[in-house]
Amino acid sequence: MLRLIHFTLLTFFIALTFHADVRVIADIPTQVDVRVSGRQFDFVTWTLDALGVKVSQSISSEQNYMSANQRKQIVLEYFDQMNRMLKMRGQIDEIFTDPKQTDPVAASRDLRAQLDQTRARLDKLQPLAEGILQEQISAILTEEGFTTGGQLLPPISFHISALPGYLIVSPRDRIERIAYSMVEPGLSADDKVALESKIEKELNVSAIIELIGGLGSYPAMVYETANLNYIAEVGAHEWSHNYLTLRPLGVNYDNSPQLRTINETTATIFGQEIGRQVI
Repeated sequence: MLRLIHFTLLTFFIALTFHADVRVIADIPTQVDVRVSGRQFDFVTWTLDALGVKVSQSISSEQNYMSANQRKQIVLEYFDQMNRMLKMRGQIDEIFTDPKQTDPVAASRDLRAQLDQTRARLDKLQPLAEGILQEQISAILTEEGFTTGGQLLPPISFHISALPGYLIVSPRDRIERIAYSMVEPGLSADDKVALESKIEKELNVSAIIELIGGLGSYPAMVYETANLNYIAEVGAHEWSHNYLTLRPLGVNYDNSPQLRTINETTATIFGQEIGRQVI
């Protein structure tokens, strides 16, 4: 009887250990999520905020009461202010990373005040600028025949913002995405390296955090930049992902690396062709 009890317990612990090993090896995505926890991008909050902006745009439609020249000036001022903001951010970062600076907070005070003013102006201009660009891209897509019953489905909608980093995890011995995660924007280079190293060391994989130019959510995310041509191109690129989502090529996006490549190549060519007609 005692032997039977010992055998039963031994069998139980062997099975438990084997099950745990299999789970750790097989469930890499979950293990990655655990290690990224606290740094994951909050899609729900971002989407709700972006939808709020889009609802406000559709209700006010302020750009409809502007002349073509006024619309042009709004868009040009938006990108001018964006250029100023990005330059100031770079200057502030330089101050904080300068080892000779003993009090970076005091040294950057004036710049940070100017940055806040510029950000406030951008926040006021952005809904208008986005609305104008969306209408221009929509007009071109309509001319190119991408409507159903005279309507674009889905309607083009994008929001310019800081984008999450794209964490890609693959085996050490081959190139294959076995897990991924979107991490919060604004991570320093040191934070990125620390997170990559932690995942690589603890899970015995390769990991890298890449920058992305846009994301085909809805509204689509478009990277903050002062490059007007780029915004037009990525806006069209991300709309094409939304468009393909309603069709077999998009529905099967994650079924294989080859289909992902075909999808991205299609969207890239599409964005380039439509984007160059906007400006």
